[in-house]
Amino acid sequence: FFFNDTATTEIYTEQIVGSVRCVQETAKMSLETIFKVEPFKYQDGSIIFGAVCDINSSGKFLTISLQRNKKGFVSYQNVSDTEKTFQIKNRYSIGDYVVGKVMSSNQNHAQLSLKASDINQGLKFEDVQPKQVLVANVVSIEEHGVIINFYGEEAFEGFIRLDNQEQAYSFVENKPILVVVNSKDEELRMVYAQPLNLSLIHISEPTRQAEISYAVFCLKKK
Repeated sequence: FFFNDTATTEIYTEQIVGSVRCVQETAKMSLETIFKVEPFKYQDGSIIFGAVCDINSSGKFLTISLQRNKKGFVSYQNVSDTEKTFQIKNRYSIGDYVVGKVMSSNQNHAQLSLKASDINQGLKFEDVQPKQVLVANVVSIEEHGVIINFYGEEAFEGFIRLDNQEQAYSFVENKPILVVVNSKDEELRMVYAQPLNLSLIHISEPTRQAEISYAVFCLKKK
């Protein structure tokens, strides 16, 4: 800038410097807005998928590895619908995949329930369809099959047929399991299912932090 009048030069210089400061402040605020990421928090009531990463030495708590390096905690009181003091030790192993319902949460972890009655809340017999994946509780292990209960809005039972007695060893009474529905008997109000043994290939991040969000689970049968 070239001005003959020194005072005028100083005035214009002040205006330019002030404008630069203003632009810098605006740019800083814009960058802060862009890079400000709200801490991720699971919504209470969400149904989530995770893997057991630690079992408390006393056998009273499970730690579940979740997305975004979050942890879920399950008390022995929130595992089974039929065994109020479920003994976690020796019934779960590191790496076991579980489905749980978020009962409460904060920015660091979530309190989960693995109970079928919590996960299937509101589920009716009429809602059950073939090929549907559900959580059920193992009630008893019989000679030719396993009796399960879904504990939805109305309690209704299911049956898993066993081809041989060796298959029975993979079930634990009072433990929740994942099953896929084969068919159902309307008259007996009985669901016929098979266990869903999965290995996890990949789990995507949720699409957004909102009341309704989506994540993709890539699973395959073992």
